[in-house]
Amino acid sequence: IRVGQTLAVPSPTPSTYTVVGGDTVSGIARVFGVPSKDIIALNGISDPSRIKVGQQLQIPGGRTPRPVTDRYRVLPSRIVANPQRLALVPSFEHWAQHYGVPTDLLMAICYQESGWQSAIVSSKGAVGVGQLLPPTAQWVARDLIGRPELDIYDPDNNIRVSARFLRWLIGFHGGEPLAIAGYYQGPTSVTTKGLFPQTEAYVASVQGGRWRFQSS
Repeated sequence: IRVGQTLAVPSPTPSTYTVVGGDTVSGIARVFGVPSKDIIALNGISDPSRIKVGQQLQIPGGRTPRPVTDRYRVLPSRIVANPQRLALVPSFEHWAQHYGVPTDLLMAICYQESGWQSAIVSSKGAVGVGQLLPPTAQWVARDLIGRPELDIYDPDNNIRVSARFLRWLIGFHGGEPLAIAGYYQGPTSVTTKGLFPQTEAYVASVQGGRWRFQSS
């Protein structure tokens, strides 16, 4: 080769990603660490809000998903140090997007409830990551999701039911603070009795800890 010679460098072959329920272009871009506009341009997407489940998208530059600890730089240390808990991040992302709730809020509530421990059962019988009582979880699975067979002892199902319940609470109470209170105290109790002091502390703790679950 000569000084000043121009060489053609082949571009990396794009990788592919299959759209699943709840996905958005911006969310996919964040996972792969590429600009949304590059995915839109490469795939000829005319309306980014109308990507379809099962659609194959090309990801520029042959990118693979960014490591969770790269996308969430300030996760609590006991999550980062535990591979089983860290592996739950994609479930949180997926079901939060699917049901239209803030991912950081869902993560923060479940961290407050269980520390993301999937096998934990409280003294009152609340189960798993989201710590929902079985009758509540069964109602959500049957009436809100339409899947009564969902096993809440499965971490992904548990997160799914928790996300759907949170979506319902936000609509029922008309906003996030009371929804958080309803998750802890129960929606009927919040409506009829107002917030207990321990509920107010719970809401403040969840809201104050959300920054640890915000992706970069």
